[in-house]
Amino acid sequence: MNYFLDANIFVRHIAKDHKVLSPKAKMIFEKVATKEVRVSVTTLVLHEAIYVLEHIYKVGRKNIVENIVKPIALEGFRILDLDKMRVLAALDDFVNTKLDFADCVYKQVALENKLKILSFDRDFSKLKVKRLETVWM
Repeated sequence: MNYFLDANIFVRHIAKDHKVLSPKAKMIFEKVATKEVRVSVTTLVLHEAIYVLEHIYKVGRKNIVENIVKPIALEGFRILDLDKMRVLAALDDFVNTKLDFADCVYKQVALENKLKILSFDRDFSKLKVKRLETVWM
């Protein structure tokens, strides 16, 4: 199974701030480590997760990097590029919805790569893209 990983999965896993969602996020990374699933992100996902962890949760940079490098190094973890057409399509989604730009980009990347989105954010349901809060509920 291949999925697109939303930034909030990283945030919940690293911040360990939610008694239900944080263990689910941890389980996702464990399944990547055991090669049960493959996940993909863009650098925008990493940027968003790092920003939230550093500025909202006040997690130190060293701690953030240590916890992001581990999953990135796994065989089942891909970092996808953005092309101009997907960015333009995301901008179109952005102007026609109330969603933030990052979520519009994630939708476009997921569609292009035929991936379901793993996210705790229910806004993806408004974008007509397959979102799984987590497949291991």
